Amino acid sequence: SPATDGVAVQINSTEFDVSSPAPNPVASGEITFAITSNAQLPASIRVLDLRGNQVLTTQSMMDPAIQNIVSLDIHALGAGVYLAQISCGGQSVQKNFVVLR
Repeated sequence: SPATDGVAVQINSTEFDVSSPAPNPVASGEITFAITSNAQLPASIRVLDLRGNQVLTTQSMMDPAIQNIVSLDIHALGAGVYLAQISCGGQSVQKNFVVLR
């Protein structure tokens, strides 16, 4: 069998962190998420109501050099509890928030 060089291949995994949404609860305007990532990849945010229906979605490119602020306009959402699913690089984080009217 042919000789092989001992070459180690490092596969970098994407790490990202999401702060709690602010403000929470939110009454009007926008809710923001602060997202940090170790890679320049797109992050998507899907907002679901308690029935599991997608009510908002957005995508934003992450800059690994800064804390990325992603804002969602919540004017079309009714009062209630919502689940934000934030995904980046094959990983996902969930954050709840409340809309007051």
